[in-house]
Amino acid sequence: MAGCSVPVQKPETAVIAAGMLVASLQYAAPEQFTGGGKGLDGRADLHALGVLLYELSTGANPYQDTDWRVVFQRVLKETPRRLGAVNPQVSPFFEEVVHTLLAKDRDARFASATDVASVLEAGEDSPWWSARARSIRGATRRPLRRVKIPRETALIGRDAEMAKMRAASGISSPLSPRG
Repeated sequence: MAGCSVPVQKPETAVIAAGMLVASLQYAAPEQFTGGGKGLDGRADLHALGVLLYELSTGANPYQDTDWRVVFQRVLKETPRRLGAVNPQVSPFFEEVVHTLLAKDRDARFASATDVASVLEAGEDSPWWSARARSIRGATRRPLRRVKIPRETALIGRDAEMAKMRAASGISSPLSPRG
């Protein structure tokens, strides 16, 4: 990456490129690395939201690697594994929302955070999902994946925080509504 004023040791380290980017590589949108930063808009933040939702759903960053150059290439070129392949408890609706947020082409992402909020609020009843589900079924000629498994969904990597929340709320175990 030409023009970096700070050597990057880890992908988690902020990159400061001459007049271009101050971000963590793993959360940056592809367009933040191309075009000299011109024309960036809120869709770059929506990509970062997609990365965060992917991490919360799977316990792993979709572009994770110890070498920042590999992370850089993954952000630019690799499509992350589908959420359902990593965590079958994720609904097809949520999987599609996250992968729309992670689209390499910003024009393929939601246009705004307001649009994301509207789709999430309406859920599977949203016009966006109705059209998307029809398209997926038509392309795959299969019904959308529905796996019957327990609905207890873990918050991966948050055991200490969950224990504090249970203690503060009086909940004795993750399965009981009240201790």
